Amino acid sequence: MALGYNVYEASIQEVLRCLPDSLGHFGMELIKVATKGAISQARTRVGVEPLRQLFLSCCRPLGTPSIRGCFWKGLRVMAMDGTTLDTQDTQANEDAFGRSKSGRGETAFPNCA
Repeated sequence: MALGYNVYEASIQEVLRCLPDSLGHFGMELIKVATKGAISQARTRVGVEPLRQLFLSCCRPLGTPSIRGCFWKGLRVMAMDGTTLDTQDTQANEDAFGRSKSGRGETAFPNCA
């Protein structure tokens, strides 16, 4: 089932938009495509626990000391991607996460990096 692009680079909404065409090949149909707002509302309803459980059950180092490049002088080699997430503009979030700084001052929303 080729969508014509790398699905890892597509937004959730774009994947859902293309899904009905793909399912049509299997004789299945979807009635309605979720909007960005619907996806956001669903995430709010579900909360963080399912993602936390998924992370705890799946996320673990894959490299072992026998794999070249996974360790350096006995230390595991790690990388961070630099992703930041905006949070609601509340005092509690600012206290917990702070605000990023730029050449023009602080950012509009607290963010967790």
